[in-house]
Amino acid sequence: MKYTLYDRLLKREVGELRRKYTDIRSIYGDKQWIDDLDIVNELEGHSGCVNALSWSTSGNLLASGSDDQRINIHSYHPESSTSQFSLTTSILTGHRSNIFSVKFMPYSSDRTIVSATDDVRIFDIEHSGHSALRSSSRSTTGRRSMAMARDGVTLTQGDTNAKSFKCHADTVKRIVTEDNPFYFLTCSTDGEVRQWDVRQPSKAYPPPHWGRDRDASDNVPPPLISYSRYGLELNTVSCSPSQPHYIALGGSHLHCFLHDRRMLGRDTNRERGSTLSSPGNWSENDDELLGKATQCVKKFAPNGKQRMRQNDCGHITACKISDAHPNELLVSWSQDHIYSFDMLRAPDATEKVTPTKAPNGNASHRVKDSNRKRKRPKSSNVSQEDAERAGSRQRAESTDENMALRVTYDNGQSEDIRIGAPAETHMSQEELRDLQSSDHYRIAKASITIASRIFELSEHGETGLKLAFTSILGLANSVLSDMDSIDRTWSYPINPDPVDVAVQNKLRDSRAASRRFVQAAGTLARVLGGQLLTGSSSDALISQYFSSIQPAPRERELPQHEQFGYDFLKAILLWLDSGPGAVVEGFSGRSSNTRLPIPHGSDIDAIQDHLIPYLLELASDDPICNVDSSKYETDATRLLFSSESDAVNAFARALSIPFDDLTGTVGSSSRDSSTQDATQNRDAAKRRWAYLVGRGVLLNAAKDIKFSFVDRAYGGRGISDKKIRDEEQALREQQEHIDPLDDEEDSESGEEDDEDTDGDAESDDEEEDGSEDEDEDGLIRTRSGGHMLWRTDFGRSRSKREKVELEVPCAPHTRVFTGHCNVKTVKDVNYFGLQDEFVVSGSDCGNFFMWDRKTSKLVNVLEGDGEVVNVIQGHPYEPTLAVSGIDHTIKIFSPDTHLQRNARRGIGVHSSDPNSFSSLYWSRRRRTTQEARPYSEPATEALSDGESDEEVAQNGLSSRKRMHQSYQIMSQNDMDRKGVRDDYFINEAVFTRLARHIARGHGGTAAGGVGGQGEEGVDGTVVINAADVINAAEDCAVM
Repeated sequence: MKYTLYDRLLKREVGELRRKYTDIRSIYGDKQWIDDLDIVNELEGHSGCVNALSWSTSGNLLASGSDDQRINIHSYHPESSTSQFSLTTSILTGHRSNIFSVKFMPYSSDRTIVSATDDVRIFDIEHSGHSALRSSSRSTTGRRSMAMARDGVTLTQGDTNAKSFKCHADTVKRIVTEDNPFYFLTCSTDGEVRQWDVRQPSKAYPPPHWGRDRDASDNVPPPLISYSRYGLELNTVSCSPSQPHYIALGGSHLHCFLHDRRMLGRDTNRERGSTLSSPGNWSENDDELLGKATQCVKKFAPNGKQRMRQNDCGHITACKISDAHPNELLVSWSQDHIYSFDMLRAPDATEKVTPTKAPNGNASHRVKDSNRKRKRPKSSNVSQEDAERAGSRQRAESTDENMALRVTYDNGQSEDIRIGAPAETHMSQEELRDLQSSDHYRIAKASITIASRIFELSEHGETGLKLAFTSILGLANSVLSDMDSIDRTWSYPINPDPVDVAVQNKLRDSRAASRRFVQAAGTLARVLGGQLLTGSSSDALISQYFSSIQPAPRERELPQHEQFGYDFLKAILLWLDSGPGAVVEGFSGRSSNTRLPIPHGSDIDAIQDHLIPYLLELASDDPICNVDSSKYETDATRLLFSSESDAVNAFARALSIPFDDLTGTVGSSSRDSSTQDATQNRDAAKRRWAYLVGRGVLLNAAKDIKFSFVDRAYGGRGISDKKIRDEEQALREQQEHIDPLDDEEDSESGEEDDEDTDGDAESDDEEEDGSEDEDEDGLIRTRSGGHMLWRTDFGRSRSKREKVELEVPCAPHTRVFTGHCNVKTVKDVNYFGLQDEFVVSGSDCGNFFMWDRKTSKLVNVLEGDGEVVNVIQGHPYEPTLAVSGIDHTIKIFSPDTHLQRNARRGIGVHSSDPNSFSSLYWSRRRRTTQEARPYSEPATEALSDGESDEEVAQNGLSSRKRMHQSYQIMSQNDMDRKGVRDDYFINEAVFTRLARHIARGHGGTAAGGVGGQGEEGVDGTVVINAADVINAAEDCAVM
């Protein structure tokens, strides 16, 4: 029989537990506590976001660090039934930026506290005789009463004998204490992990010489671990008290690195048995290995991915080594889930382990050599067996894409099962199949297939053209209804901010552009002879979708080149289908639509009076090319019209000539030359105006249609496969315009253009070795395909990060914890329970999640912040949690039902300061106004038996349990997590469009349009400093 939690508590009280120590510890990790958790208090005192929390070892004090650069200390009195928390101390730290980490030093009687941000500071709380355990109601000399808590005392740096350690060159993100009262570790965005001794004076840890501090020195102690040479920012570090030699750390890299302090620098020459050369002849690698204080012995990544690629967006926000299970490690990735790893786990016998050698030499030579075939030595004495082996090996290498596995069954039959080439998107086969079966992928692939087919018709005969147009029409019909369905059911965010509005408008415009292209291509294919093979419903579908070129549903203002292209093509196809009368009807209407320039009820003369001037106003100087011609032909044969205006004027002249099938002169042999000049053949007109001019106009209008463009518009991430990329590349090459003046320059740079540009690290190294010029702003200008590309130092640092610890083996994860969203801020991950039975983490949705450590099953969801939950700290020995985030308050969660009832009544909960920011407080007031019935009796009285726990007093705290909404919360988090990459690309496109508008004078001057940071380039484009854009984005995000 399994005893309930309350049965076990009763046995503990009466002394019937057989194993007292272990049974008591397991009691505090019982799942019943987790199910009963709810908010019991909300602690105020800060005027900024609370970024750091720390319980003292005794559990009697709770310290918090905030953006207001203060450390507040609340004393915890669990024996009190009405006021368990009181703000006793507030320290003016002297920091100049937001505090990111606060820790009590162990074995210091809860009097030494450490904080970190721009530097590291140590405070002795009891240096001036003040005790944080009890509040002081009397005024003390040298201290002033706090404004937010009547009983609190403010301590200055002098009151706490503060020390400042400044060896880090950038922001310090995390503090880790060791199992002694003197030493602790910190990590920083400068890429270094340092060890400190609280007994040392401040001058022992001066700032580096490149710092701005007047006390800067060259005599800075070396770091314990350094990744600064790779440009790697460190966000988190963890160390277990029972295994202090292991240090786990992570940051702006795909991998979490495990260092062993027992592994010092290595003398690789001595290990090989050779003598070590003089220090002057040491290589950079030898010098680095010998100077290391620790070594990375293992790294961790989801699925054990050995190497970080250029397109990997790995970014670790937190890692944590379990105290109760010191071989277990938790790592939380931004834009991803939380993964658990076994630090001592060796690769399984079924796992393929490929050792990676450290790169030596020039990477560009390796790329070229790897693509060359090895020449076999010439020999006349080659055995038949060797020849057969060589021949079979040659065939295997040349048929990678058509390999098949032949399976022979017991009945004698055999079957060839095709083995596909490995996916280049680094996805598993299951993920790739799921991607290819999605609607957005299918729509994007169909759009590219339509483009490649309609613009590549030169090799088809007369019969082949009709079949090609039939396939184009059928393909357009197969996706057009799905495009309309997705657009109708597209969900928009509630209460969007300006960025959300811009993003959604961009997606909406992209969907409309994709739909216009597919519908126009299908209509053009129908006019040129394509048939819709759908049985009896074909006429209805043609009438609904392909009778003429239509605007997209609920489309906004079109770009000028699209509006001209589709309206001009619409006029051409209406004329070829039904004559000038259909043109007048198609461009007239009763509404004031600008795309219907002909007044309602006009005659044919309105074409020359209204339609032609409308098209001429939209037309540009871009030429209309013969799509079937070679890009190397001269303009005389390649260009149909030198400008779009010339094409409109020629179309106006063609409209005045009637078709011969309407005048009755078709096939007449007796007609004179004047009759021939007065009519034209409809088939010949279709050949010229639909097949040649129409496809050229469609090519200009659809120049933005690419797979990534369409895929992202309908909810994808723009990920394609090799076949689609080959189609797009062939289409781009066909659409290229060759300038004869650039032939000589292009031929000289041909070798560079033929280099591998697949985004691998080797190709990046090759670019760094050679043809790149760096300007004064740190921007690199490269030539690729005849176009100028600009990259920032961020791109170069990413290529350096790919080389970090390449030779170190990577371990795969053992469990994954899903449901939360970690995108906006740097969130901690932590264990909870005396035996670390549970895993806890905050989320962008304002909730925090709790999972079972062994099963990774979600066990509870609670609302912890009005915006984002960043920090969760469990009490050392009670089932109590402290939670903080964007709000200026700290929330306390406990399973104690008595405390929860008091919290609903407002007993022990200080009234919220109207000047402080707490989203929960405002939502609490809104709920109490609308739902709760205010109590008339005093708040100190207990709840009567007839009152419900859900009733909340005016100053009470309502329940924060959200497990019943877990499905909706997790679904929204999945959407937010998957959509973050799309937002990145969309924002980049928005910035590009903004720059173009500024350059054209639509957005004001460059200096005024982009905060004074824009400048006009030689080609009229606006150059925006990428560093300023990144800094602006970081200012908007709370780190």
